[in-house]
Parts: sequence; C-alpha cells; structure tokens
Amino acid sequence: MRVAITLATIFFLCMVISGCRIQEEAGGKETMVVVVCSDDDWSDAGPALEKAFSVKEKTLEGQRIFELKRVPAKDMDMYRYRKNLLLMGSIHSDLMKGVLSEDAKVMVSSGESYMFGSLDAWANNQILVMTVSSEDKSLGEITRSTARSAFKYFREECRERIRRRIYSSGIEEGLKAQMKERHGWSIDLPKAYIPAAEDSIGHLVSFIKHVPERVISVYWGFDKERKSWVDIRDEMGARYLQGDIVHRDRYREISTTFRGHKAVKLTGHWENKKKIMGGPFVAYCFQDTISGTYYMVDYNIFAPAEKKWPIVAQMEWIAQTFKIYR
Repeated sequence: MRVAITLATIFFLCMVISGCRIQEEAGGKETMVVVVCSDDDWSDAGPALEKAFSVKEKTLEGQRIFELKRVPAKDMDMYRYRKNLLLMGSIHSDLMKGVLSEDAKVMVSSGESYMFGSLDAWANNQILVMTVSSEDKSLGEITRSTARSAFKYFREECRERIRRRIYSSGIEEGLKAQMKERHGWSIDLPKAYIPAAEDSIGHLVSFIKHVPERVISVYWGFDKERKSWVDIRDEMGARYLQGDIVHRDRYREISTTFRGHKAVKLTGHWENKKKIMGGPFVAYCFQDTISGTYYMVDYNIFAPAEKKWPIVAQMEWIAQTFKIYR
C-alpha cells in the first residue's frame, strides 16, 4: 500500500515561467535524498530526519537505503532537478512561498496537512516531498511525526521508478515464449538479459545481465525429501552457478507468499571461494499445489562497488513476473 501523503496540491511558479518546456530527466543518485532548508530549520528538524532515514537493509551488508545531502535554501535552483528532493521550511519562508499553492497553504494553516508529495514536479522521474511548518507547530515537531512517512514514500516511489526504468524498452518476448513452450513457465526479462545456462534434464534455466552482474535462475522438479531449502540452493549453485554456496552465517528464512503460492523466502549472502566473489541473493522456494512440482526462483548479484538495494529492487520486480502455465 502506498504511503498516504497529500498529493497534487502543489502549484509551481517555475512551471508558469517555463511554459511548455519539455522537462528534462531528473539527475543524481537513486540512493541520495537532497534536503533543502535553512540552517535554523536543519538544526530544528535535521536530527529527527536523520534518525528516520538511517534505516539499513539487514541482508545487504548493513547498507543504508538513503543518504541525506543537506543544502541551504539559497541553493535551491542548483538542486531543483535532482531525483529525490525534500524541501523543509515555514509556510512563510521564501522557499515555500515560491512553491505552495493557496490551497496547500490553507491546509497547513488549518492543521489538515503538513506534508505534501509530488512526482515529476520539475523533472521527469523526480520524487518531491515538502514538509511545511505553521505558526502552531514547529518544523522539528512536525518532522518527528512525519519523517518516517517521508522515508517510506521515497522508498516506495524509488522502487516504482526502478520498475519503470528496467522495462522502459520492453521485455525479451522471444525468451518468454521460449520458456513457456519448453518448460511451462515464463518470466518477464527486461531487454539485454541473455541465457546463461539451460539444462532441460536437470530443470535449470539461468539468465544474466552484465555490469553489474545480475543472475536470475529458475530451478524446478528436484527432490525435496529430507533436504533443507538452503541445501537445495547450494545444490543448484554447485551444479549450475560455478560452485556458489550460501554463507551459512549470513542467511535467513521467512515464510511468505510468492505469486499466489505459500513459500519460503531465503535471503542472505552467496560466496564463491574459488573466484573470490560474493554478494546478496534472494530465493523464493515453493511447491505448486496442482502439479506437486517444487520450484526455486533465485536471483543474485555481484556489484562490489555499488549500493545494493536498487539492484536488488530490479531483480525483485523481475522475479515477481514468474508465471506457471497450466
């Protein structure tokens, strides 16, 4: 469920000035939120914002999801086109006077809402959040109660933006049709994914995209009796992934659902001692109740110099397109 933030109640004077200009693409890092506010407002609200945005992904080497970059309000024009933009200030500040509509000002003054969100405000694929204080409530007080919602809004909209981007050029229709015909299941692979391994007898198909390396595999029809899911994942890695194994101190299992099936989700860290490689992996493990067939839909990445969660988000969208045909 999307985070509830008041949307589409913001009127931007810059759009009137720029007329029908085609918006450029938002720039900056997926993992950075630029916070625009005055020094005093940062002193008041910054600690609460930092606390809310300090969330780390437990399975991704403890990396923070977002880094905050605070810039003074006077530099707003320099950062107007960033991907993730958060404005903070008083309803009477010059910063907010330039962007808030009259309706939004009424909402703030009446206490109806102090936070507003907008997409594609000044640039395509931009996410904007504004936290606005009034005479009755300080910015620090408002931020302490709304910062967590702002974090969730950025995280959810970033994931949606990633989905749009990876499928912007379409899917590998030929591979999808091929998998359906040969194996009775399909997956929507974005363009540039290529086959990495296929064993019709052993029931394993893998696809890969390079730079950074992303691999998604479907393993099915195996004997589950007296085997744990992590053992089966190691079995698949030994046979088809050049000896990859699960780091036994860095994985966990949780019960979940996957594409309508009761499933176990394995998350953790894979490693290859011979190649001196490793990284995050996720595997959805389940039994099809109609055919009785066991499946493992697995993805892993190797991106040592990059933030992991945007890449994992890409792979999660792809995995969630898996479909079995009856």
